[in-house]
Amino acid sequence: MIRRFYLLILMMLFSIRLLSQISTDAQFIFKMRLFLDKTNAYLRDDTQKVTKDSFLFFVFSNTVNIKMDTLLSKNIPTEYQFYALNFNYARYPNRIVHSREVTEFNEQYVSLSVGICDNYIVGINHKSGKSYRLSGFDGNDFLELLSDLNRSTIDDDYEDFISRKYFLKNCTVDGLDFKCLNKALRKKKVKQGQYSCLKRCSDPITIH
Repeated sequence: MIRRFYLLILMMLFSIRLLSQISTDAQFIFKMRLFLDKTNAYLRDDTQKVTKDSFLFFVFSNTVNIKMDTLLSKNIPTEYQFYALNFNYARYPNRIVHSREVTEFNEQYVSLSVGICDNYIVGINHKSGKSYRLSGFDGNDFLELLSDLNRSTIDDDYEDFISRKYFLKNCTVDGLDFKCLNKALRKKKVKQGQYSCLKRCSDPITIH
């Protein structure tokens, strides 16, 4: 009985440790962002919609293997790290590998929208576990990132408060145009294709 009790305690501790690792694991978070960005799919007869749930994410996560590139940043607190999933195969080979064959039956569940975009970019606060979509996704969380940076520098007593003006002038991340994002996301209405920094991987390819 005592042995079983200790075994149960060990299993609980292992589960807690595993969950804590998952919550701050960059690849897990990136995959979750990619999965949540996918629209609900229809079955082949187009009569029944398949919604996103934990099982479908399990299938997606175990089928799609990604290799992210860590982006260089400047003047941003070190707990904030930025990652890209690049699509230029000649320059970044094998960044997306499927562990099983992609067929017409499972494509809608495990494929990724590429379109005309160069990459997906996600920022992650490794201290809080919070993440931000910054390029390629259907939505963009740059303004939320900026707000959280302001708050965190106040809470952590940074000598230099990261205001919007300071951030746009001094902070950089490879592959991101913060000035473009700030301008575009503060607009009430934005036409498709008006700002290159808001280009989405799900956007259709157009021929002029």
